Amino acid sequence: MSGNRQSISGLQNIMSYLNRLSDEKVTGIIRPFEDKKLGVKFRFGRTKFREKPYGLQFIGISDYGLTRLSEHRKLKIEIFGRSKRITFDCQLLKVLPHAIWVSVPTAVIEAERRDRQRFQTDIQNIAYFNPKSWVVDGNDIAAPPVFGLYQSQASWATISDISYGGICVETRFPSLLNWLDCHPICDESELVLPMKEPLLVPTELRWSKRIRERVSEDRKSNLSIQKYRFGLMFLQPTNAALEAVSDFIKTLELNKAC
Repeated sequence: MSGNRQSISGLQNIMSYLNRLSDEKVTGIIRPFEDKKLGVKFRFGRTKFREKPYGLQFIGISDYGLTRLSEHRKLKIEIFGRSKRITFDCQLLKVLPHAIWVSVPTAVIEAERRDRQRFQTDIQNIAYFNPKSWVVDGNDIAAPPVFGLYQSQASWATISDISYGGICVETRFPSLLNWLDCHPICDESELVLPMKEPLLVPTELRWSKRIRERVSEDRKSNLSIQKYRFGLMFLQPTNAALEAVSDFIKTLELNKAC
């Protein structure tokens, strides 16, 4: 054990560990050493430890991913756990339809997740921050518009990135930031993650900044919009909230892979 990293070595220990990952059908990303920008999604399949050569099977791989992986031999495997990131190196042994076999690693590394590591949301996985205590004034020109049936969602603001320790929120309406400046600790704030019930997660305002973003490619027109970003730190989140955040981060990472 060194700091927040643990190395699992010894053939029997590694086999036992990999059998557990196989039973749990964990998912992850394959990255070739020669092409670190390439990421290919996989699901753990079978293990073959009763006879040599020993091997691991990764399944659920896309045709495009198989084509790209077949060009490489040395691979790095990344698996995203609840609170840990598991990595190991291996060699590509065999390519099958929608699956590959790889060699057994000489070591498996478990590393603690970094609280401050940020993960950007995307158009397919939009998340929102709801201050809950803030009541939007429909007459305030600096506040979000209020529309009939969607009045309860007027206070929501888009989360641009998320970490295990907090979120970065983006809005075009300064009234929200003005309210947070006066109420930096928000005990009733909620995270609204895709396909999840809103999660009560108290937050504290840590920083804010104003951003001017050009919206026209024509430099002569000089059209731009003003946005506001602010960082919120989670305050004593529940285990259920941390698990939901972990699942969401895992989805964001897997969506980057082919």
